[in-house]
Amino acid sequence: RVRRQKPWGERMAFGHYIRRQRECREMTLTELARRVDVSIAYLSRIERERENPPPDHLISALAGALRVPTDD
Repeated sequence: RVRRQKPWGERMAFGHYIRRQRECREMTLTELARRVDVSIAYLSRIERERENPPPDHLISALAGALRVPTDD
């Protein structure tokens, strides 16, 4: 299956964005979960869109761990 990039201006789902950023940095799910102090299972559910977007403090922690701006 070929994955196509999103056209400019279209928003990516939060969990998919986090996963893409993590994978681009060759960071494991376990490593990111430890850096932001959440369970691996919870972070996995976020990435798979099985959870609501996390609270603001966790979004900030994820952005910091992945070195991306919080407004992305």
